[in-house]
Amino acid sequence: MIPLSAPIDDVDFDALVEIARSNLPSLAPEWTDYNESDPGITLLELLAWVADSQIYSIGRDRIDERMQMASLLGIASEGARTAAGAVYPRAPVGGHQLVRAGTRLTSVGACAPRLEVETGTPLWPVEIAAVTVETGESSVDHTATNRQARAAYAPFGDPPSSDAVLRVTLRGVLDAGMVSVSLGFEIDEDSDGGGDALGDILVSQIAPDGGEAEVVVETDTTSGLRRSGVMILRFRAAAGAGAEQILLFRSARDALVPRLLRITTNALPVVQRATLAPPPFAGTGRPGQRIVIDPLRLFEPDEAAEAQTWRLMQGESGLAIDVRVQDGTRLRAWTRVDDLREAGPEDDCYVLTEKADGSRIEILFGNGINGRRPPLGAQILVAMTLSAGAGGDMAAGIEWQLNGGRTRWRNWERIAGGKDADDLGDRLSRLRIRLRDERTLATSAQIEAAALNLSRAYGVRRATILEGWEPGRRRPASAATRTLLVTREGDATETEDWRRAIARELSPRIALTERFLVASPNWRVVRVRVRAVAAAGRVPADIAEAIRAELADRLLPTGGRGAQWPLGQDVTAMAVGGWIRRLAGVAALTDLVLLDARGQPVEGGILRVARNELPRLAVQEGDVRVDPGRVR
Repeated sequence: MIPLSAPIDDVDFDALVEIARSNLPSLAPEWTDYNESDPGITLLELLAWVADSQIYSIGRDRIDERMQMASLLGIASEGARTAAGAVYPRAPVGGHQLVRAGTRLTSVGACAPRLEVETGTPLWPVEIAAVTVETGESSVDHTATNRQARAAYAPFGDPPSSDAVLRVTLRGVLDAGMVSVSLGFEIDEDSDGGGDALGDILVSQIAPDGGEAEVVVETDTTSGLRRSGVMILRFRAAAGAGAEQILLFRSARDALVPRLLRITTNALPVVQRATLAPPPFAGTGRPGQRIVIDPLRLFEPDEAAEAQTWRLMQGESGLAIDVRVQDGTRLRAWTRVDDLREAGPEDDCYVLTEKADGSRIEILFGNGINGRRPPLGAQILVAMTLSAGAGGDMAAGIEWQLNGGRTRWRNWERIAGGKDADDLGDRLSRLRIRLRDERTLATSAQIEAAALNLSRAYGVRRATILEGWEPGRRRPASAATRTLLVTREGDATETEDWRRAIARELSPRIALTERFLVASPNWRVVRVRVRAVAAAGRVPADIAEAIRAELADRLLPTGGRGAQWPLGQDVTAMAVGGWIRRLAGVAALTDLVLLDARGQPVEGGILRVARNELPRLAVQEGDVRVDPGRVR
């Protein structure tokens, strides 16, 4: 037994805790004789009680405790996120005007929450005169495609080329000198990012002397043509009414593969939010002054505000609210804090609380000891920005009226991206996503999944890991080598810049002890020469077309089954013949030969495909011939 005077350091508390967690009776003969009068037994029972209480409480933390735990892990509480998009004029703009940031748009004939113009936007009476894509070898005119609804085209060529230039010609009235023009871009498939690894968009203009001049991108809500949005471009306009302005767009690297639906002038970048300011409040000079705001009372009568839950918007530095208190002859901004008990007598701070249903916002000031008190009679100004969160996502095709204007506007695409103010579940969900996205990619399956889950701007179609293999070597330079073989959407359009962009995205998550490479499969060109007989009563041309479609579906990377062709799987004449024989309308297969890239028959009728190779069909006229069947 340890005497009461024994130093506390002599007691092994870790061992005591382990003993206390056990359900079996425990003895410590070295320092206790196991009776209730012994202090050692009292200490054991006390530790057992503490351990049991802690185990019980671990699964029953209060909400505020869990919130603080999430904050310690870097997941702070967020307010409502705004939906965003663009609107376009329903009629040509008659003259030059500037639409100021924050200008309100209300829906016409629909119960939709208000929009606001995100940034000051100039409007000019100009239109798109021509859209062409120029490469070193050719030029393709997409002007007619740009005017058609839902018709897509590749602005940098297909496959993309570093030499490709998107040439946009504007025609209309602009003031001579430096002007800003708004262009709206509709993207076929929006991406959710892509970072800087894919590069950016470079914009220039054709100067009067025929050279190229710089164009400043003042605003870009497209994130470099990764999603639909608006670019506001500043350049020097040519003099004269109706003069043409030619803008040139280039991809900084030929890794980005957007598909454009339409380019339009005079687009307004909009966000779903409401910037409001209640009437000024007066300071009472009393400790703990409280200001109560009912947000719904601040909206205009013609708005459908009651149908939504309006919460404070999440800004770049926190919730979008600004509180200023008169201090002598000037207004001073006060700072929001979580707890006034940590504030001093001279700290200009306040505590903000907001009801989850958006019906009430409260601002609590200090008592003179924990935070300053607003002076008696001092003017208190509050400005805030609210958002309907996920309720601000709106379908395409709604008409809008610009405050103070007669022109109608329409959002050709959805106003999307809104998110409600988060609760505990949202924060824990973001924590799980963060842990998942930042964890080390330990297995090949995890690397493949991470590559396929990259932003749609990458267009990754296939991702396969080859372990212990390096391109161009019999043996890898390091045994711990993993090579990721990737293919891109389209017809074998992989480029070195594109592969480097993927490597930059994934390499930080690869273990330091491993060597990680990104490559693309080698494409083995194969031709299929087919001679077949159509069934009685069937049109031979139709059967030939069906055979071509079947071969393309299986042996082209753009085909449904061709995109899933296993790496290293051989192509045999026997298998190809089986595909064709099963087609409806094929009575007989009289001849089938596999040809290589030189047009020579493949030895043994088997195209040998290495582990890093895939077949790719080459089509030539006359390869598929179908004779008519006999009529009985």
